[in-house]
Amino acid sequence: MTAPDTHNPWQVVVSIWRSFLATFYRMPLLVLGSFLLYTLVSGYWQHYSPFHTPRGLASQSGYELLHAVIFAPLILAVIQMIARQSIRYADIWTVAAISVGAVIALNEFGILLINSLMRLVKSGINEGLIFNPSAQNTAKFVLIYRLYAVIGIGQLLGVFLLSMRMALLLPIIALEKIGWRAALLKAWRDMRGNFGFALAVGCAALLPLLVADHFLAQLYRIFYTSNALPVPLSPREWEALMVRSAQLTLGYIATAALVAWLYRAIAGRRATAPSL
Repeated sequence: MTAPDTHNPWQVVVSIWRSFLATFYRMPLLVLGSFLLYTLVSGYWQHYSPFHTPRGLASQSGYELLHAVIFAPLILAVIQMIARQSIRYADIWTVAAISVGAVIALNEFGILLINSLMRLVKSGINEGLIFNPSAQNTAKFVLIYRLYAVIGIGQLLGVFLLSMRMALLLPIIALEKIGWRAALLKAWRDMRGNFGFALAVGCAALLPLLVADHFLAQLYRIFYTSNALPVPLSPREWEALMVRSAQLTLGYIATAALVAWLYRAIAGRRATAPSL
């Protein structure tokens, strides 16, 4: 893949989209295998697990761990395809894949924890309204809804901005043989002076995916039925699991393409920067 103009965000965005599409014809078996494996394993985890997992944070943590284990090889392969311009399938089943999975798991556990804390805050606000009759008037309800909106927007912005600031951690861990502390420092340092560029590229590159994800989420809600009984899954439940797996597969391919091209582009920008 030819290197884009690293000073032109749009060219980098186009390269990300091209690599996203190239993933499906360069490694179709890996994409299909990841998609089917998550569908099967998540169905087992939800309905046939031999031990009881209480719904909520514990159950969702299990799903986040499944994401990291199942999709790490695919993410690593996409990063290799872009950053090294070759795919070494022997490498995607090694320690590097474990490190990539650990980054994915930590990121998703962090987001899950933030979401859980926000739910607790909202629950506390709701209880205050319910048990405080003087607070139950239209003006205060409107204020509470606005507060919810501010909390939600702040939560999304905080997660997105922090994730973009540490976006280089994933390709650094995948490609460079350095320790975790050194990788964290390098990811933070290399983004210095390039954060605005990374934000512009990230927002433009992920916008089509967010639109597709919205429609897939609506489709998932149509198919999904709450059933925790240890009985065979209905065709409708399998369809819901496949839609969810498609969401994750597309999302992780896009994420891997984004961070790999940022890694290449920022390295190119540093190489062409005038020396002091």
